[in-house]
Amino acid sequence: MRILFLLVCIALSACVSKPPLSQQSVNTLAHQKLLHQIQHWQIEGRIAYLEGKEKHSANLTWQQKKNDLELDLRSFIGTSVLHLEQNSNGATLEMDGEQYQDSRAEFLLYNLTGWHIPVSALSAWIKGEIKGNETADFAKQGWLSSLNYAGWNATFSGYRNVNNVPLPHNIILSKQQKRVVIRINQWKIKQ
Repeated sequence: MRILFLLVCIALSACVSKPPLSQQSVNTLAHQKLLHQIQHWQIEGRIAYLEGKEKHSANLTWQQKKNDLELDLRSFIGTSVLHLEQNSNGATLEMDGEQYQDSRAEFLLYNLTGWHIPVSALSAWIKGEIKGNETADFAKQGWLSSLNYAGWNATFSGYRNVNNVPLPHNIILSKQQKRVVIRINQWKIKQ
């Protein structure tokens, strides 16, 4: 019984002594390479789109597999707002029982909803990965804290370890009067 008690105490002390992620650090270059290797992932969370007095929000599921993406937006009661897919053949958006196609997801999303969101860039940015042409700043811990690209300003915060990889859980994009806020509740990294 004493051995069991000691093992439980040791296990609990190991959990307590683990430093919070804000006190951990990573090698920036190695972290970016690791993020680039993550090709299959899924997030669950919320997205808000704000432009002027216009405000929209939805529950979000985004699944990425290499260059293919699936994005589902649902109302707070779970009804589908839209389903967006992008692959090598182009983009398809389903909304209000109708299906629309175009060469790029950004075009479909903007033309049907008025939301100007850089979907292609977000597939890397959501992970805190730079694609190469951005002006980026990194936190003292080594992970991405902000970037600028094509008029978009993005900030990344709330990093938590997912499968031993620091990933952001709060992302804010802004460009002129537009703001996109993504709050990630759950990450799944798939093999």
